[in-house]
Amino acid sequence: MKTENLTNGLFTDYYKNGQIRVEGN
Repeated sequence: MKTENLTNGLFTDYYKNGQIRVEGN
């Protein structure tokens, strides 16, 4: 359950600070 919390935070940060990175990847 700790991974879900980290993934959620990382995903939100990536989408906000790397929208193209997630879409390009």
